[in-house]
Amino acid sequence: MAAYGATFNLVYEVVEEEGQIEPALKKLREPGEGLPLLAVDLEGEKLSRAGELVILSAATEKHTFLFNIKKLGSGVFDKGLRDLLQDPDRQKLMFDCRQDSDCLWHQYSVKLTNVLDLQLMEVVYRGDHMKQNAVVAMLAYSSSGYLPRVNGFKKCLQKYNVQDQGILQAKERGSQVMKREGVWLEQPLQKALLEYSAADVMGFYKLYEKLKSVVRLNNHAVVEASKNYLEFFRSRAVRTNDTFERNGFVPWRIFPTTPGTGPITTCQKCRQGFPSSDFKQRGQRICPVCIKVTKEVNKGWY
Repeated sequence: MAAYGATFNLVYEVVEEEGQIEPALKKLREPGEGLPLLAVDLEGEKLSRAGELVILSAATEKHTFLFNIKKLGSGVFDKGLRDLLQDPDRQKLMFDCRQDSDCLWHQYSVKLTNVLDLQLMEVVYRGDHMKQNAVVAMLAYSSSGYLPRVNGFKKCLQKYNVQDQGILQAKERGSQVMKREGVWLEQPLQKALLEYSAADVMGFYKLYEKLKSVVRLNNHAVVEASKNYLEFFRSRAVRTNDTFERNGFVPWRIFPTTPGTGPITTCQKCRQGFPSSDFKQRGQRICPVCIKVTKEVNKGWY
């Protein structure tokens, strides 16, 4: 296994040969106090069911491995990686798992399970620290009228004062390299991209430490919403990849909230089904999030 990390003090190992797979998986399966969290992230070109997966990063707090899927091929999932990702007893720490879940299921028949999504944790944490009841005021949109936005990972690191210069510098350098289209498809991968991949999963643990209090207080909301996030793209027969499918708002009813009334009705914009009582505008079948997105599209914000 090749180890890197001299530039930003990031210690990780790249797995790109068949003989390296089992030793890496063995370290990732090492028991801690109970079953430790497993940080997981995917990188590639236009990542989704239609894009190309290149790096699958998996990390415990002790070990970080970057599986080069482009070199290893899909067979790596049959050698134990699928079992690890699908293990219902092993909780995975991810940040916006929607595209990753879609990619793994439709391209590799890997059904991610038991995910704790940091992006959703941050939404709830933000609600708590606005001195509001997170579930009622932030998430019960129909009563509050508030439509929360999601934050990106880099913004969360900055917002919650994650002071790890190695992670922050690796994220910045990798972001600059990624401005050029197609860089993930080049082999060998640039070191900046490897460091960027390692920084993500290492950073997940740093952010989790800042946000974990919400899991104790609102565990059901975060866990159920994370399940819905896994299915958000994965369960769709067809992807549109338009603004109504992908935008900066927390998806409508992604969190458990007050049940609606009436038959399930399909939103004309996002094509998702919701109780008919969710459609507030007379004569229009557009969910509240899509109403907001439509207004922003009309203003030229997308």
